Amino acid sequence: MPEIVLRKPTTVVPKKTTIAKKIPTSVLEEAIDVSELAASAADLVKICIYGVNRVGKTTLACLFPKPLLLIGCEPTPTGGAKSVTKMKGVKFLKLSSTEKMLRLADELRKNNPFKTVVIDSATSLQDVVLCEILQLSAVPTVMNWGMVDMEQYRQRSEKVREVLRPFLTELQCHTVVTAKERDHNPPKDGKPIIVRGSQQESFFSVDLGGQTAGWLQDCCDAVVQLFIGKEIIEERFGENNEEVRQIETGKTIRKLRLLYHPNYAAGLRSATPEKVPEFLEEPTYDKLRKIIDGV
Repeated sequence: MPEIVLRKPTTVVPKKTTIAKKIPTSVLEEAIDVSELAASAADLVKICIYGVNRVGKTTLACLFPKPLLLIGCEPTPTGGAKSVTKMKGVKFLKLSSTEKMLRLADELRKNNPFKTVVIDSATSLQDVVLCEILQLSAVPTVMNWGMVDMEQYRQRSEKVREVLRPFLTELQCHTVVTAKERDHNPPKDGKPIIVRGSQQESFFSVDLGGQTAGWLQDCCDAVVQLFIGKEIIEERFGENNEEVRQIETGKTIRKLRLLYHPNYAAGLRSATPEKVPEFLEEPTYDKLRKIIDGV
């Protein structure tokens, strides 16, 4: 009979498992080649168009890609949209409260069926905000001295930025903000602008409070002034047509100011900034898009 040997039971010692520590990601690893921007948010235009009344700001804004949502803040019954009633692919929504504007921005952030959203205009939106602060049904035709104090102006500036911010920074679509024009450094002669016109010390920009105007221009890829100017054509002459002279036709046309001027806020971000013209005549979205893309 074989001998039986008793052995002590062996205990299995589990192997030590090491949990891989998460190595912090380098900030530099998040860098991308600038050429990749062309396929991302760089395709979306964030633009502010300013100018005097009836110059065609709303019409130009509604030439952007469709479907397009036009948000009217103007006090008129049609919300300033009468000039674009025959355009196809444009939906109109008149809003007269900041609460509805913020709710709309939240809806569009979650589900946006539009290629372009237009806010028409930032100046009228500013009036809406001031009415809410002063608890008025409408902005008075004449603002009496001392009617609005500095704290209320500060509140207005903060609220306008709060309302505009999501439309400019969070929506995956083109965003166009129109605004009236204002001389932020008017001469001290007391004459109204409609009488005296532009002066050497004038600086025209969007008709908003100073801080809000600066903030809006920082948020936009393009700040452009729409105005009516003289039509000028070039005529060549000389033996080999080597000389060029400019001739006024006597007609007026719409012009879009694209470059900075000592008296006017303007400028845009382009793939070829050296090729950006000072003016774009009879502007459309397609013409502007080619300049932005450097075509």
